[in-house]
This record gives sequence, structure tokens and C-alpha cells, in this order.
Amino acid sequence: MLDRLGVDQPQWKELASVEDAKLFCSSVGYPVLVRPSYVLSGAAMNVAHKAEDLEAYLSEAATVSPNYPVVISKFILEAKEIEVDAVARKGELVMHVVSEHVENAGVHSGDATIVLPPQDLDAITVRKVEEATRKVANELNVTGPMNIQFIAKNNEIKVIECNLRASRSFPFVSKTVGLDLARMATKVILDRPVRPYPIDLSTIKHVGVKVSQFSFTRLVGSDPILGVEMASTGEVACFGASREEAYLKAWIATQMKPPQRSVCISIGTYKEKLEFLDSAKTLVSMGFLLYATPGTADFLDEHNVKSQVLVWPTTEYLKDSEKNVIDMIRNHEIELLVNIPSNNKYRRQASFMSPGYLTRRAAVDHSVPLVTNIKEAKLLVKALLYLRHQPGLGLSPFDARFSARVITLPGLVSLDPGEGKNIYGGKCWQSLCSESLSGGFTFIVVIDPSSTVSVEGFREALVDAEENSICSFGMLAAASPQNVAVVKSASKAASGLLIDPNENTSVTAWHKHLQSWPSSSPIFLRASGHTLASVLLGATLHDRDVHVQRVCKREDIELISTCKSRGLRVTCDVSILDLYPSPSSKLISQDDREALWENLQVIDAVTGPPKYVLPLLLQLQHEGRISFDWIISRLVENPQRILGLNEEKDSYIEVDMESEFESPAASPVSGCRCRGRVGRVVHRGEIAYLDGNVWLTGGLRRRRLSISGDKSIEPERAGTVPLLDEDEAPVRSVEERALKAPRSFTTRNALPERTSQSPGTALALGESVSSLSMDRVPSIGYMGWSGSHILSVKQFNREQLHTLFNEAYEMKQMVHRAGQYDLLRGKTLTTLFFEPSTRTSCSFQAAMLKLGGNYLSVNEVSKSSLAKGETLQDTVRVLEGYCDAIVVRHPEVGAVQAAAAHAKKPVINGGDGVGEHPTQALLDVFTIREELGTVNGLTVTLVGDLLHGRTVHSLARVLSRYSVRLRYVSPAELRMPADVIEEIAAAGVDQVEHDSLEPVLRETDVLYVTRIQKERFSSLEKYMEVRDRFIITPKTLTRAKENMIVMHPLPRVNEVTPDVDSDPRAVYFRQAENGVYVRMALLALVLGRSQ
Repeated sequence: MLDRLGVDQPQWKELASVEDAKLFCSSVGYPVLVRPSYVLSGAAMNVAHKAEDLEAYLSEAATVSPNYPVVISKFILEAKEIEVDAVARKGELVMHVVSEHVENAGVHSGDATIVLPPQDLDAITVRKVEEATRKVANELNVTGPMNIQFIAKNNEIKVIECNLRASRSFPFVSKTVGLDLARMATKVILDRPVRPYPIDLSTIKHVGVKVSQFSFTRLVGSDPILGVEMASTGEVACFGASREEAYLKAWIATQMKPPQRSVCISIGTYKEKLEFLDSAKTLVSMGFLLYATPGTADFLDEHNVKSQVLVWPTTEYLKDSEKNVIDMIRNHEIELLVNIPSNNKYRRQASFMSPGYLTRRAAVDHSVPLVTNIKEAKLLVKALLYLRHQPGLGLSPFDARFSARVITLPGLVSLDPGEGKNIYGGKCWQSLCSESLSGGFTFIVVIDPSSTVSVEGFREALVDAEENSICSFGMLAAASPQNVAVVKSASKAASGLLIDPNENTSVTAWHKHLQSWPSSSPIFLRASGHTLASVLLGATLHDRDVHVQRVCKREDIELISTCKSRGLRVTCDVSILDLYPSPSSKLISQDDREALWENLQVIDAVTGPPKYVLPLLLQLQHEGRISFDWIISRLVENPQRILGLNEEKDSYIEVDMESEFESPAASPVSGCRCRGRVGRVVHRGEIAYLDGNVWLTGGLRRRRLSISGDKSIEPERAGTVPLLDEDEAPVRSVEERALKAPRSFTTRNALPERTSQSPGTALALGESVSSLSMDRVPSIGYMGWSGSHILSVKQFNREQLHTLFNEAYEMKQMVHRAGQYDLLRGKTLTTLFFEPSTRTSCSFQAAMLKLGGNYLSVNEVSKSSLAKGETLQDTVRVLEGYCDAIVVRHPEVGAVQAAAAHAKKPVINGGDGVGEHPTQALLDVFTIREELGTVNGLTVTLVGDLLHGRTVHSLARVLSRYSVRLRYVSPAELRMPADVIEEIAAAGVDQVEHDSLEPVLRETDVLYVTRIQKERFSSLEKYMEVRDRFIITPKTLTRAKENMIVMHPLPRVNEVTPDVDSDPRAVYFRQAENGVYVRMALLALVLGRSQ
């Protein structure tokens, strides 16, 4: 089967006689691996290094006959061992994880030290391993779990084992990547839906290391060395920021103690001595006293490494001497023994009393840490060096795992955590912050009443906060009738201004604050009744954003709802206490409470006792009264927008959704049912709260978040987005929302961004739009695909590309198996093309039809209203009334973006002159991934008209998201634009320009050829000068790699000759076909109907 698939394996043969075994071993050469027919956990397996070993083994350890054959395979020395744990459905992989062994091949996988993600594997090796795994899974039509083990040497891989079951590494892999592979495999077996590749492994920020636990101390007389037969009785896995940290934690967890003063080294072969030399020098540099056995000591002395010689415990010496290596071990004067035997063939019996065996056995019997593998010894030295440079192995976010059903959410933002509490002084600050962290709030807003007196008082309060706060905070300056002139000076340091008028104060003073306070900073208002109406009137007159706090009256919430419906920029929050009947909410009537529930869509944020806000809201979500998106928008997104906050990096919370409790009688919400308990809070990469304890101490000045430049917001209008709209996607299960940290959320109900462009600045057709910056195109956030414009590849990050390509892969499989799927039934797409198009236009139309939708085509612009002088913007606004999305191609750079600025429906850029062609770039990268298995580590050569080629502009920008090397080959007058080169350089990508293909062809993995665009030249003569400069022929490809690919966005003229089409490396027609799948995925995501 492997031969048929083109997957290599070591030479092997099943043999039924000793003579045949000797002949086979002579033909393939020693060493060989000998396995009887009943192998279990490597039992009775052995490595024969010469004919005598083979004969002894076959005569003593295994019976060889036609009924009991042995399998002998070539044993490859110094090869890396790699494991792949995967889950497949009907032969198609839905998840796979590649991990590596620290020890070279020859150590049983159950005993080996495993590292995930791999740290030493070449990208080419990983790609080959993944491709071989796909082939095997497909050929065997696997449904369920599988494990394949490979060996790799010089980027050549060979399969050594395949198990169609869950392997012993499944639990380790699952915990490291944060995905239950066993659960996923079970769902696949039961034919239940699973999302393929739900985790992007490239985003994992920690390293997992699995170390084996041995019981040699209980196996009297056994030789504690590792081989092909399994010896371990348990395993320990730990996580770290690096491989060294994770390994050290796991090694210590196996009851090993790191050495502090002395290490003894005894290495057999010269090659392994030389390999360990740098590690020995490192030990000396760390201050360790080195002991060494005679041969090793001589070697170290020759290489200027100081060590003390210890003699072997020979029988004669033991009679005459008081001190030797065993005595040193017995007296614990040696704290670590590195003993690499030169004849590590198979485990010896106790009767074989070699000096090395006696030394190893003494180390085991006296609990001295022992290392017998050269690779593990080198890693241990690196780990000890890491420990010397660290104050200790502190608790990190990845060190905690939960057995319960846990979801990960962004750090919450509280606009009013204190509700009148005194926050001044260290203990008060720490109490408030601790309470906030216990509820999952990593950012809180506090008020400084001292700013009513002086700016100096505000600054003192700010310093006090920075000295004592253990979470991020923002401080509001307090307005008073007397401090209009004074408080403005605090605006740069303040997060906003609080207006808290009383009924006896004139409204005029508050209007002065509305007029003088900087528009870049928000204004918070605590008012009700007539006072609220008066201040809101002033906010309208002065064009100010106002956030109303602690809304609890029917008249107030209805007034705010009316203001929103008329487009006024007002937001509001309510206390969770006012939504629940509780002892603390006696001041609010039942009618007022009902009014709040009737106007849930008007509420922008929820405040209250931090410990109970989230559990009470999750209980409401469980009861179906609010959606999960509503919670996230009111506790994260809307508060961030109101304050103008930047995203808080590496801050998230984990909530145990299986925890249900009733609030205590002494709590403000006595007797209320709660769901979800915050188990862990990570703030800026540090564990702030874990299992009921706050771990951060002292003032953390650096935790004060920076404030973004544009703080203005535009509230959603009352009644326009109902809480549970019929078209809203159902609330997803908690399991589906379990996220790796940190994860940003963007919901459909989030406050829309304000745009600086006026609706009246329509761009007439033909007007120059080159000055419009594509940098202003917003990135597509998580869950933000639906309704988004697709204008530039700059919108996409790696995670979004991963999502899109996974969706495209699913579309490809669906088309191959079912032909079409009515995912977009009832949806209509319009293609508006001002330039000729075959592939882009037809592929979008085919994509829509295969998804069950319809399309309208406007390709003859001369016969449309545009010929009468209608602007592009008006055309788009008219067409969006007939369809659900519009694809626009236009000869002017930036024209599509200008049109999208006036569109309410999604607009997709089908190419804008010499600017960008984002969907072509996406399908190009998808093709590379499909053909070569990965994008990282490749050399991509772009050939042809790079000046006018919008496809290569977009492709280069997308590839800058990956670890690639770019080579530009073009005539001097058609080079890649300087702005593109500068942008790629800023991403740290290796890029070089050439005027000939010869220097780069041999290293090229992807040869991307573009057409010399005749229509872009001012004269035919200039075009003819460069037209035939680069032509790809079969002769050209004789100098290229066998596994490279040739791509072309098409149409081609003569730059790739037709006789190249038969070369298996020519993928441009498959590339064009992939355009349908990528555009199907894009339409499904943009129209909110992804699978």
C-alpha cells in the first residue's frame, strides 16, 4: 500500500527461517530491528548490530518457523522519530497534530520524551509527514482516531508504524493543544458533525513535554537504559514557555531533583563525547564541579574542560580503595549522573556485572538522577541553564487545566464596580480590585471626587491608584458647578468626565462642561427625570456623546430609547441589581423593572457587584431570556467602545459553566440562582486570580491601559436590533464557544464604528480615487465575517485566513461529494464589472449557484445607467436593493472602497485597476496550501509584470502573513511597486529582486507567472519590448525542483507554453478551479451562512 501511495518505509521482510534472516540482513546491512510475530509494547524486540547478535537473538529469544515468523527491518541510525495523532472521517483528516521525540529512533515511543509543538523539525519534513498521513488515512478510509510514527533523516521520511486507534499520546496531545481528540474521534465514529481543524496550532503559545516515569528502583537488578522494548510505567506532562522550561518541570515531576553543585559524566563513544562537549562547557560555565570516568576525563582535558577523574569500581579496585564513582554516588557527592553506554544494544541481566552497569544501578538504588540518552542529556543541560536565568518556575497561564466544561472569554470591563464605595488607600483599592478580578473584570472605571477641588487632587488620586491597583483601571474626573475651568486640565489623564447633578443645581453649569470638555473623551452622566432630559438636550446642542449611568426608571429608559431612535449619540448602563428583585433593589418599583426588561436592546452595559454580574447574566442566558452575544457586548465590547479602549493583550478569563449556586443570604442578590464561576483570570499574561485566590500583589503602574485616539461612538438605535430577532443565529453551545486565550469577540449587536466620511461625498465615475488609503479598511474580527466588505487582503490575519481556507476545503469536499448545497438559498449576488472578466465573474456566479443562490450580472456598462452619468456610488446603492452582496471590478485604484463606503450590503473587490485583487490572492494561497501542504518555509518566485499586476500585489501582502521567502523576477521597468516592497519589508519577509529567473529557479517552491498586460502600456512598441522576456517552457522546468508548482492567475498569452500543461507541476487550471471553492467559502461567511 505504501509503495502504491509513494510513501517510503524502511526495508523489511517477514522471514520463517534463520538462514533466510541472515541472507536478508546481509543484503540490507546491519543494524537491523528484529520483531517476533507477537509484539506487544516492544516485548522481545531487539536491535542486532552484527550477525552474531542476530543468531543469538533468534536462537534464544524467538522461535523462528513458518508458524512463528519474525519481521526484520533495516534499523536507521541517528534518525529523528516523529508522531502524528489524527482524527479522520471517511478518509479525510479533520484534525492532526505533529509531535517530535527528543531521543533518536530506537527508544520505544512509550519511553520517549515527546515535545509539542515540534521545535527541531524542518518545515519540509513536517510537510512530508502531513502529506503521508493524509495519503494513508485516505487509502485506509479511516473514520476515527489514528496514530502514525515516522523516522526522518536529511528531510527524508519513512513510516515505521501505523495504528488505527487512539495512541498513548492522545491525552498528552489533547491537553497540550486544548482540544479533546478522543471526543472528536467519538463524534466522527457516531457520524455527528465536527468542525475540521478548529484550532490553529501556529497560535499555541506554550510548549508541552511528556517525560516517562520508570520503576527501576523496584526492579532489582534491571539495567536502567532505554531501548526498543518499553520499560516505563507512567508518564508526566508539563507546559512551559519554552521546551526547556516544560522539560524541566516534567523531569522534576518524575521525582528528579536538579543538581546544584556536581555532575558526573561517563560517555562511551567518541562521537557522543564530541556531541556532549558544548553541554559540558555549559555546565562548567554555570559553576558545576564536573567528575568524569577515565576515558571521558581524558577527552574533556584535551578540549580544555576541567574535571576530576573518578575510577571505575572494578573488583580489584574495590578491595584496595575507599573512594570510587560508586562511593561518590552512595555518599550523594554526585547529584547527577550522565552515563551514555557505548554498547546500548539491549537491556542486560543483573549477572552481567560491567562497571557501567554497576554505576547505573548504584545511581538508581541511591536515588541519584540518571540520564542514559545523549539527546536527553543535552536537553537537560539546556533546561538547567534556563533555570539559572530564571528566579524560579513561576505559575503561568498555561499551567492550569480544568476537568469541568470551561469557556474562555475576554477580560470584562466594569463601568461602575464600586457603586459609591470608598476606593482611596491601599487596602480599599486592593479590596475593590480583588472583588473585580474574582468576577472576571480586568478593567474597572472609578471616580475621583477630589478633582472637583483641584487638578492636583486628581493627579494625587491617580498616583494612589497606580500604586495600589492590581487590575487595569480608568479614572473619571468629577464635574461640579465651580470647576468648569479647572477640571478640563485633567482631561489628558482622565478616562472621562462624570456629571452627577442634583436637583437644586442649575443646568447651565453642566452645559458649560459639555461645551468645554474635549470631544475625544467621553462624558458620563448620573441623572434622572427632568435633569436627565435637560443635560441630554445640552449634549445634542453641543454634539456630544453621553453615557448615562445607573438607569433604573421607566421614564429614563424610555427617554433614552427615544433619543437613540432619533440618532442621538447616547448610551446607558443598568445595574444587575435592578434587573432582579432583591433586598438591594427596593427603591425600584416593579413597573420600572419591567420597563428595563422591555428595553433590553437599549441597554449598552451592565454593572453591579462584580462577583455576581456574570453568573446572573449566564443564568439568564441559560433560561433563554438573553443571548450569549448580548452578554459579551454589554460586558466587553460596548464598554470598550464607550471608553475608547484598545484591546487588552493577553487578558482573558475562564468560566466553569458546570458550576451552579445560589447567592448567599448576605449578598446583594440574596437567593438568586447563579450559573458559571470564574476559575481563572489572566491579566496581561499573568495569572491574576485562580481558584478563589488573587495572585497579583503590589501596585502595577504598567497596567493602566492606553487610550485610543478616537473615542467617539455611535449607539445602536432602539428597536432596530431586537434581542432575539428571527434572523439572528441561535445561541451556540458553551462547548462551541470554548476558546483558546486570548480571544476577541465581535457581535452583531456591537456599537457601530463612526466613519469620518460624509454620506454626501459621493465619488463620480472617473474621479481620481488613488488618494484613498486602503489602510483604513478594518480587520475582520472574530465572528465579524457576516456583513463585512472584502476590499483588501490587509483585512485578514493568519487566524482569519485559516478559517477561510478550512471553509474552502469543506466546500471543495462538498462539491466533490454532493455537487451543490443549498446554503445560500434565497440569496442573490450581483457582479458589476467595468473590465473584461471570465474567471472572476464566472467563478463567483458558479459559487453562488453551487450554494443554492442566484446572481445578477451587470457586465455591459455602456448599456447601463452609468453611461448616463450615474455615479458608481449611486449604482451600488441601487443594486443593493436587489441583492445581498455585490462584486465590483473597476479600473480605478480605490474605486471599490469608495463605493463600499456608501453601501449597506457587503461589497467584494473583484479587482481595482493596478491596486488589489484580494479574492485572487486568497485562492492563490489556498492553492499553495492544497498542493504543497503548507505555506510556511517556501520560496515563492513572482515572474512577469509586477508593476501592474494587482494579483501579485495582493498575493505578496497575504504571503507576508507567513514565514516565506519572496523573489521578484521582472523587467526593470515592470518591477514591484516600492510601496508594496516597503510594506512586505515591514513584516520582516525576506525578499529579493532579480532581472533573470536563472539564479532563483532551483530554490523555488512556487513559480507564480503573470501576464505582461498589454492594456496597461501607452504604446505597442513598449509592450513588444518586454512581452517575450520571460517564457516558461518544459526546458525551463528541467532546472526546477521535482516537487515545486507552477501557478498563473490566467488568462495567459505566451508566458507559459501549452506543452507545460502536461507537467504535473503545472497547477494553474486546478488553481482556477480552487477559485470557486474559495469564493463559495467567502460568500458563505460574508452572508452569515457558513457551515
